[in-house]
Amino acid sequence: MRHHKRKVIGIITLIIALILIIFMICLRMLQMSDKQTASSSNSQLTSMALDPIDLGSGLKLIGLSEVTGNFPEDGSDEFVEKMLSAAFINEAEKTIQYASIQVMIGEETFSFALSTLPPGKSIRVFEADKKSMSETSEEISAEAEYIAYFQEEPSIHEEELEFTVSDGVITVKNISESDIDKEISVFYKNVSGDTYMGGITYRLRVPSGLAAGEEYKGNAMHASEKMTKVMFVTYGE
Repeated sequence: MRHHKRKVIGIITLIIALILIIFMICLRMLQMSDKQTASSSNSQLTSMALDPIDLGSGLKLIGLSEVTGNFPEDGSDEFVEKMLSAAFINEAEKTIQYASIQVMIGEETFSFALSTLPPGKSIRVFEADKKSMSETSEEISAEAEYIAYFQEEPSIHEEELEFTVSDGVITVKNISESDIDKEISVFYKNVSGDTYMGGITYRLRVPSGLAAGEEYKGNAMHASEKMTKVMFVTYGE
């Protein structure tokens, strides 16, 4: 009888232990999920219905939404809750070098700046001061303070350079038969689907140029193997 009782107690103890183990595993998975969510790309919270607003020179405002996620515009990637973002499209036939836009919602004014937007492409830009909307309003207007296009379409010099992007690193290789004896500047952006994310264009410098066949691995903290696109390259600027 005592042996049977001890056996029952042992089984109960084992069941309790298994329950505790399962509980700890579930808790750990939940914590990891929360952490991944906090560090992931911006996730949309609230979108506002908006008819496209023509800003002139082929640039249009096509959407507004509040998002929670990393703020890219100053390079800090600070985590911000409910910041206003704006989606724009370039319907011109040349690449926008820089544009500054003011969006008015009711009595509030929001500022956006974007760079390197090729023709036919869209971009999501985050409010320059990380502001969120304090009110919703049907009175939405926008105007471009400044729009500038590249005088010559930017190039990645694909006949001379080859790029390999991995997380945090961009490798630049001189595939030509001639030395490049000037500083090389590689400009890149991040993209999600067909939309560029962030008005900012990041820059990687290759200070001493590259000899023929030489490659340079540059630290590019904002580069992502899955999201980064090299936009253009300049020499000696």
